[in-house]
Amino acid sequence: MSNSYINKQQEADTKESNWVKEKLIICIRYIIPVATLAAGILITLYLLQTGPQAKPISNAGKTGVLVDTTRVRFDFYPTKINAMGVVKSSKSTDLKPQVSGQVIELADHLIPGGRFTKGDIVLRLDPSDYLLALQQQENEVMQANNDLLIEEGNQIIVKREFDLMGEQVSEVEKKLMLRQPQLSNLQTALTIAQSKTEQAELNLNRTTITAPFNGIVQSREVNVGTWVSTSSPIGTLIGSDSYWVEVSVPEEQLQWITLPNGTDKGSLVRVFNPTAWGDDTYRKGTIIQLLPGLETRGRMARLLIEVDDPLALEQVNADKPQILIDSFVRVVIDGKNIPRAFEISRKYMHGGNQLWVYDEGGKLAIRDVAVGFKNRDSVLIISGVRSGDEVITTSIPTPVEGLALRRMGMGNQSGKGKNTTALAMNSTGKRKRADNEQ
Repeated sequence: MSNSYINKQQEADTKESNWVKEKLIICIRYIIPVATLAAGILITLYLLQTGPQAKPISNAGKTGVLVDTTRVRFDFYPTKINAMGVVKSSKSTDLKPQVSGQVIELADHLIPGGRFTKGDIVLRLDPSDYLLALQQQENEVMQANNDLLIEEGNQIIVKREFDLMGEQVSEVEKKLMLRQPQLSNLQTALTIAQSKTEQAELNLNRTTITAPFNGIVQSREVNVGTWVSTSSPIGTLIGSDSYWVEVSVPEEQLQWITLPNGTDKGSLVRVFNPTAWGDDTYRKGTIIQLLPGLETRGRMARLLIEVDDPLALEQVNADKPQILIDSFVRVVIDGKNIPRAFEISRKYMHGGNQLWVYDEGGKLAIRDVAVGFKNRDSVLIISGVRSGDEVITTSIPTPVEGLALRRMGMGNQSGKGKNTTALAMNSTGKRKRADNEQ
């Protein structure tokens, strides 16, 4: 095969290959993109024709913000003042002997925590020296009495002699002749001897030390054999009939608190110690005094509360917890009454003095209200809303006057919403807090 034939054949193959490449390039650049675009358009048209269709809302009332409400009911409410305080003893004394001596006997209850009733024997001192002193004084009284009797006999004799003499003498001479100074001295000596005897008897009685009031022993400082003097401490006794709780309240809240005045008692108080007793248990007390000065730092008024039978020794308090000295407690003071108020939780107040109200047209109404009193978790509204109004108890992200609303349970024609104030009212109008403060 000649070279010229081979060259022609190669040129023909090259042209054919170039033609194929050109056709392939044209297909990639034009035909495939156009085909892809056409397929996308067809798929889009198919989806638009077969996809879910949006339906118009038939009930225009369901376009508002969904809210819950509570109905305004004005009623009689007592105010509640919350405060914190510390328990203190109402009576406390350091027992000390009134005479010196050696301790020979201790009461079994003379230990920390031991209880005594007024008049119970706490301890005895050795009475020997005081018995001897009493006997000595009794003998001196007997001697002085005998001397006085003898002198009274002499008085009879000298008076007869003076009468027989019939002489006129001065008043001073008469007293001397009738031995009146001697009689007076012996009468005085008898009186002194009797006083010393009473003192000796008193000292003897003081060797027995008794409890001055009903109390509990806080500490003991002596044992049998200890020598004590009038300056020696025996122990500390705390009164058990009542304890005091000193609390601080804002000065402006004193207007709601009843202070004792003559026969009128102070406001009733409930004392809580949730850490030790639980949330539901409390002890009752009474305000007995407003202390004269304000706190130095907080400028708060100080009240003194008395709790009877703090150790629950009486049968009526047998199921009550004991109160411990220096306990940190919470108190709820029953203040004066507000005759017409509406109570609602603090969290439903806005801007300090505003409530959101669901008005008759299903719109948001923002009302300025007057707060009569602020409890710990709620407030008492006295004006700004009407009885029957429905206060909104649901959070609204963007509250605007006139915002369309939709109330939960719209089929309920009574308009009663969820009771968000956590209060229960009985038939007599007296309320009971659901947080177990009653």
